[in-house]
Order: sequence, then C-alpha cells, then structure tokens
Amino acid sequence: MLDCFPFLRCNRAQETASDASSITLCTDASNEKASKHGIEPPTANTSTAVKPVPTGDRLASLRRRMADQGVDLYIITSQDAHGSEYTAPRDQLRAFISGFTGSAGTVLVSQSFAGLWVDGRYHVQADQQTEREYWTVFKLGTEGVLGWEEWIKSKAHEKVGMDSIKLGGDARLLPYTTVQGLLEGSGEGHELVAAFEEHSLVTDVWMEDFPTLYPPKPKTKVHEHEVRFAGLEADKKIEKLVRFSRGEEADKLVDTTEHEKAAEKTKRRAEHYVVDQLDEVAWLLNLRASPPGIPNNPVFPAYVVVSDAEGDRDEAKTAPTVTLFTSLDLVPEGSDVHHYLIKTLGLTVRGYNEVWQHLRTLPGTGRVILSEKASYALIAAVTMDRSSILGPSASPLALWKSCKNATELTGMRNAYRRDGLAWARWASWLEDQMVNRKAHIDEHGAVLALEAERRKLDLYAGFEAYDAIAGTGEKAASPHYETPEVGSARIDRKTPFLMDSGGQYLDGTIDTTRTVHFGKPTREQKRAYTRVLQGHIALDSVMFPTGKTTGSTLDVLARRPLWSDGKDYLHGTGHGIGAFLNVHELFVTFSSSAASGASAPSAPILRPGMCLSNEPGYYLVDNGKGFGVRIESILAVVPAKVGGKESSEWLRFERLTRVPIERKMVDFGLLTQQEKKWLQEHNDQCRRELKEGLKYDKRALKWLKRQ
Repeated sequence: MLDCFPFLRCNRAQETASDASSITLCTDASNEKASKHGIEPPTANTSTAVKPVPTGDRLASLRRRMADQGVDLYIITSQDAHGSEYTAPRDQLRAFISGFTGSAGTVLVSQSFAGLWVDGRYHVQADQQTEREYWTVFKLGTEGVLGWEEWIKSKAHEKVGMDSIKLGGDARLLPYTTVQGLLEGSGEGHELVAAFEEHSLVTDVWMEDFPTLYPPKPKTKVHEHEVRFAGLEADKKIEKLVRFSRGEEADKLVDTTEHEKAAEKTKRRAEHYVVDQLDEVAWLLNLRASPPGIPNNPVFPAYVVVSDAEGDRDEAKTAPTVTLFTSLDLVPEGSDVHHYLIKTLGLTVRGYNEVWQHLRTLPGTGRVILSEKASYALIAAVTMDRSSILGPSASPLALWKSCKNATELTGMRNAYRRDGLAWARWASWLEDQMVNRKAHIDEHGAVLALEAERRKLDLYAGFEAYDAIAGTGEKAASPHYETPEVGSARIDRKTPFLMDSGGQYLDGTIDTTRTVHFGKPTREQKRAYTRVLQGHIALDSVMFPTGKTTGSTLDVLARRPLWSDGKDYLHGTGHGIGAFLNVHELFVTFSSSAASGASAPSAPILRPGMCLSNEPGYYLVDNGKGFGVRIESILAVVPAKVGGKESSEWLRFERLTRVPIERKMVDFGLLTQQEKKWLQEHNDQCRRELKEGLKYDKRALKWLKRQ
C-alpha cells in the first residue's frame, strides 16, 4: 500500500458524495502546504516530467556533518526505531533527504555519491522524484543490480575510494542483523568499521538547517481495544508470553519449523522479553491509537519489557513485571487507559526514552529475547552476550497476532461485509457518473467519494488503512502510484481504472482492489485482466496440507496464468493483514525473492486464522498508452473438508472480501468451466450478503444485480 508523507494530505470532505459536483477537492493550498514541508506534491500526469524536490543543499548539509564525525558512508533506511514500514512524519528521514516518498527504499551517501535502492513497486516513481544530478537509482529485481548491503560489501570501497570505510547511521534505525551482516563482509584489504550512534545526522539537518520544514509532533490518543473485538484479554496474552520466555511448551507456542535450533532456543529459559514492534505492543496489551500518530496504523511509539528474572521455572517466587515505555502524554494519569494499564493489567508505565537505561541495568544474568528486527542500539544496550535474537519465523508475538482467534475472524468477516456495502454504493455512483451522465470525475474525487461512504458505517474508526491508490490509464501501471490531491487525472473511459482502497474499522482492517472499465476494453486489456483473474482464482481455490505449506510455495499459482503469456509482476502476490492493526503484517506472505528483488526470509507455514491478501496484477508502461490491472481480496486460512467432513490434515482459504469482480473485462473464452463457476459463485455470494443492506439504495442494488 502507498505511504507518502500522509501528514501533508489536506482535510478530506466530510460530506457524503452523491454526485460529481458534491465532491470537495483540495485547493492549491495543498500545494503550498506540501512545499512548506519540503515535499513536491505528486503530479497527475506520470507520462510527463515530474519536478523532483531540490535535495542538493540537504546532501551538502549531511556531508558536512559526516566529515565532522569522520563518517565515510551514511546509511538511511525507511524505518523508525521499531522497524516500522509506516512511520510518523518526523521519522521519514529517507524521504526528506532524497525526495523519494515511496514506503520502502534505502539511501547510501558518501562525500561523492548518493544512491537510492528501491524494489519493483517504485522503479518509475524513484526516477521521477530524484534529481539525476545527485542521485543514482538502483532498481532491485533488474539484472545485475545488487542489494544495498551486498553493494556495500562488494562495491563501496571502489566507489568511495577507500580500503577502510567508516559506516555511519542512527543505531536505533538499523536492525542489528543487518549491521552484523555488513561487518561480516569485511575482508582482507577491504575493511568496514561501525560508527553508529543513537542519533540521526539527517534529523540534525532537518531540524537545524531546514527548521521550517520539520513536521510538528503528531496528536494522538491511546485507548483500550475492547475484548469484544480482541477476543482475548491482555493479561492472558502476557501470561502466554511469560510461558514462552520460561520455555514451557515452547514448541507448541511458536512455529519452530524454520530451524531446529530455533526450537532449542525457545525451550531455554529467558529472564526478559523486549517487545519493540509497535503492532506487537498494541496487540499484546489490547491498545490502539486514534487518531493515529503513525499514519493509517492505530499504533503508537512504545516498548514493552516483560521481566521474570526472579521467577523459577517450576515455582515462581515473584510475579513477572511488565513495563510499558511510551510518551506519558499518551496515557495521562487519571485517564481510562492509565487506569486500565495500572489497575487492570498491573503494569508499570515509564517515559519512552527511559527504556535505554532500563535495558542497560536489567537484573539477573540470563537471556534477553528480542525480535529479529531489533535495532543495533537495542542489542548494544542489552549486550550481545545476553541477547537471544529470534529468527523471522520464530517470533511468538508475530505468530499469535497473525493467527486471528474466533472473535477476530468474526470481526473481519463483519467488517468486510460492511465495507462491501460502501463499495457497492460508491461503485454504482461512479458508474452512473461515468457512463450515464458522462461526467468528468478525477482519480482523487473517486477516492473521496469512497471514503465518504465508509464514514456512514458502524464501527468505522475515522481513518483509512492506507492512502488509496486510484489510477487511470498508465498511472495504474505503477503498483504504488501516488494519487495526487490536486491536479488529479480525469478517469479515462478508454482504459481500465484501478482502485485500491481500505478503511479501518474497530473489528477489522480492509484492503481491497478492483479494476473496472467505463467504456469498451481492448482485446489486450481483456486478456491481461483475465490472466490476472485466473491467477486470483487459482490461489483462492487451492487446498493444501496442514503443517507443511508456506505462502511462498503457493505464490506460483497466482503467476502461472500470466507466465503462460510471458508476463509477470514485480511485487509479492499477497501479505498478512491485521485486525484493526497494520494493513501489512509481513510475518506471512505470498511472495518470492525473485518477484520483489528483495531477499525473502524463511517463510512460516500457513496456519488456521491467518489472513492474507491475494493480489496478482499486470502493469504495462507504453509511452502513456499503458494500463494497470490488479484484483485483490483477503483470504483467511480455515480447515478444509475432505469427503464432506472437516479435516485436521488439510486447509483451504475462505474469501472475506465482499466486492463483486468486474465481468466486462473478462475474456470468457480463456476461462475454464471451473473458473467461470468460481466467478459466478463469488458475485452471487456478494449479491446474497449485500442486498439486504442496500434495499433502500435502488442505484446500488441495481448495480449489484448486474454484476
């Protein structure tokens, strides 16, 4: 999903859009607001030149500070101190220094070189948003392009012109495993020396040299996420985590299939567990933030340390202590959430930055468990001798969070059914405007109209799960196209229109993509759409063995129809999704390293309750004549039936999304009878479940019946 300095977005229209004229678009003040923060607003026409943000002065300021610190090569990632994909405005350091606003990418800067590494989603956008005078773009997934870590180990000495390179960066923003891998790359005559600090030179540049561009502190509030939505009390989750730390039935509590050594690790007793991932903190304590300080995600900056140093594996003498480190203004004394934390859960609450001293003085001498995303600074505070870093498939919190319980699954089903009503009302309005009224609707106007429909619905949290991607024509050929608020392109009746949008509800997080056409699709457009649909159906329909199957194993199913035409897409087929949490839960995915250009971690097996997106696509860039197609639904892993009976040995997917799939763009001559049946049954199911909620909306009901 797209993520590009969302704090620059102007206020959306609060009124429900009933026709084209009622959609309130942002004025040119939005451009002024963007420029105020040093970000160039996206332009509507991706086929013409986009003026990048001037970054020469920013690079010069950074290089002066690097020279003062004796740093030869500075690393700037997209993450915050918690390894988050989506970050608060002040943490978007890579976007500030480079001008590139995509959600993922890494920057390396020396005195004579500035490089930006991006995956297949952002090849076009990175070229558009960076100045060629200063920047070299490395497009992962293309032939001969090394990842930035490998580039440092094999190419940096030649580029920087030194045999010994002093690496710099904010130690809080760099995963320990990444730094360790870099330092292990030092060879004879080619030395890499760590010079990382708990401090960011880029933040200094932003605050001191460009103070008017530095974003204000986000305003947010933290509240309890009620058990009627969470399905399990926080104290029971904490108890389960303590059992894991003590090594009690660890093999049953966590997926240890990644490596045998991971199983052995988790069986040994640990005295402390450090929770640094923001969605894991929120899930563990049943807390959510609203409005979100981190755009689109109901999480907040925090660490949790669970300590059991004085306990005994067989007979605990002292109850474990749980300490939450966060900004105290988020949980003020006297508030309901403070009472919940102190009285109900028995937690200790301390200031956010107090975590460092706390970690340096942890009692005992036993192991301290940290996630595989733990920062270099966290490991340094705990010390490597005490640290036990879990592998990507061995994190208990990531696993438990990804496996939705019965209450969460019910909530997700209800949320997707409810959101289907909003989508049907919006789609029928848009079709009426485009086909019957011949109105001129632009991409951003379509986004506003869909969000307005969501605001009417029960349990809507008041914000979207991500910035919608609405693309017409070749703009949809960029998988993470940034739909501009000002100067947005009019929807073209001669080409497909792609809408990727999702809301946040108290009982579920939405992520849906559909591609439609308001004119007569060409043969090429229909064939591409149909191949994408066939891949979507193949993944949706598969039955697979319990305890053996990973998402990467199934990824090929979605690609095979496109492969038969010599086509593919440079992104993963799907990702995990939270239950009123982050839209991306990357513990479990449908993906392959070859597709994304990134190194894929060892994939966990698929388990009941896991929810993932199914979103194959096709993207044609052709001098302004191209188009994009993507179809996305959310799947839940559930037991399959064998011989009419539910089997514990086989699993399948339950499709949660309740939005019909466009038939106009289907080349039915390419579909098998089984695929035709699947499409009919899906749209029939949407009609059955949505018609009651649309009975007073004649236009939406007629649209639904036509699908």
